[in-house]
Amino acid sequence: METTENIDQSIIRKRVASAYEHRTEENITFHHLNRLNQILVTLKEDAEELFESENTRNQIELAIATYYSTFWFKGEDKDESAKTFLEENFSEYLGEKDVDSITKLSLSINDHNTKKTTSEAIVYDIYWSFLGKKKLVRNLELLAIEHLGDASHKKETLKEYIEVISAFRYRTKWAIKEYSERKSLNTRKVLSAIEKEEKKRKKQLRRSHKLGRGIETMYRSIYKNHVNLSAIADAKANLIIRVNTIIMSIIVTLAGTGYTFFDGGFYKYSRFTAPVLVLLLGSLAAVIFAVLSARPKVTRINLTKQKIRGNDSSLLFFGNYINLDKKDFIREMSLFRQDKKRVYDQMSVDIYYLGLVLDRKYRLVTISYNIFMVAIALSVLSFITIFSITQFS
Repeated sequence: METTENIDQSIIRKRVASAYEHRTEENITFHHLNRLNQILVTLKEDAEELFESENTRNQIELAIATYYSTFWFKGEDKDESAKTFLEENFSEYLGEKDVDSITKLSLSINDHNTKKTTSEAIVYDIYWSFLGKKKLVRNLELLAIEHLGDASHKKETLKEYIEVISAFRYRTKWAIKEYSERKSLNTRKVLSAIEKEEKKRKKQLRRSHKLGRGIETMYRSIYKNHVNLSAIADAKANLIIRVNTIIMSIIVTLAGTGYTFFDGGFYKYSRFTAPVLVLLLGSLAAVIFAVLSARPKVTRINLTKQKIRGNDSSLLFFGNYINLDKKDFIREMSLFRQDKKRVYDQMSVDIYYLGLVLDRKYRLVTISYNIFMVAIALSVLSFITIFSITQFS
């Protein structure tokens, strides 16, 4: 087996690049290969004086590469994932003691304790060197995107790191000389950026408060219009039901009390029979569609947290939330008090489904009116046609 002294930077880069190809994470905005390669170049060109031997330098390079390839990813056992990475990619160079030693070095990167070995201090300073370089605020934004998926919580990210930056101390003379002065300047810049974000947030809140009244008025107006349109549709359906049930009642009553158009034969009284049958059937069809329009229909959805937060269904409609436990319902409703956007999103979903209900109502009412109109027209036309034929034949 070869030793760590025989590992060249090109081998490390090649095998780390291969490991990155198998990652499924999309938001690799900070711990990417280019940044790792920059660190390796710094180790080779600027920090040569730190290394006691070639073996020490290679172990430090492997520790940094291991951290970039495994540690920063979420949901993994860092100790085991580091050992697995080293064994899978550098088994011909490393013994068990080397793997344990390099893993320990990688773990020391996130350990801010003052007591460190020389190698741990070098690894620590090399990784955190970005705190003493230009564009720190931008780099912190990239870290936020990497861990949170977006940079919308910029102020929180800066506040989180300002504590780290303020308390941070480089351990090697080389890092103190290279980065301490710039780190102090960056500390002030981060504090300034936090103040700017705070002012920006307050300005947005004032603006959103002004816009909020207009938006609330818009939503109230939409809800009111939907309720009015629904009432109009129901009123039209009720009108059709009343008129046509009266017509059907008269026809059925006359037929039941002895009035008939068949005693003298169909052809003799066909001018009455056909129009009456057309009107009766048309009235029946019109009433059916009007009843379907006015009939209450409650859609029941198996509501889940994912559907609510994904805006697939509305928590504001009783047909949905009655399937939730009371505790879950209260908890989900309490989230509305914390997030105004969530309130508007749920209202938008509710309005969307109200629109679907209105669309169905008006389609059925329209069909009902069309049937009634056609039945009346056919009834009159059939009467005129049959009357003309029988009168002049």
